[in-house]
Amino acid sequence: MKKKKPSIIKSTKETPETRKKRVSSGVKFRAAVFEDIRGFFLYRDSGGDPVEYHDLMYKAVFVDHIDIENADELTRYASALIDPETFRKTLAGDQYKAELKANNDRAWHELKMEAVPSFRLGPKTLYAIPGVGVHEEQLEKFLTENYDKG
Repeated sequence: MKKKKPSIIKSTKETPETRKKRVSSGVKFRAAVFEDIRGFFLYRDSGGDPVEYHDLMYKAVFVDHIDIENADELTRYASALIDPETFRKTLAGDQYKAELKANNDRAWHELKMEAVPSFRLGPKTLYAIPGVGVHEEQLEKFLTENYDKG
């Protein structure tokens, strides 16, 4: 049986303690970036389906393993949904700066999320561990226990 490759987990910060945990777990650390979020705002405002954009970014990171921290790669990938020139200008500009700040303030201060990815489903939240993130098994359990099937 082939050994499962560890998930790539995004996180916003890494301490010596969380680095030790991450290294021993085999999870690769990547600093959180917000280019893909600004692209989400652009796509949403262009009338696009937010789920479609999310699915594309998920595929970019976890299936095709593109470096979404690289604006050229991200633009090329997003061009399946968005005009590349408009997308590139959005990444470089301040068009969504206030909305991004408001969303970050809500996540970090109101919802007390310390790391990316953290997940919220109704009143329940699955918090990532800074520098470690959330493992697939944790997310699957969280979704199974908290998804309203009604």
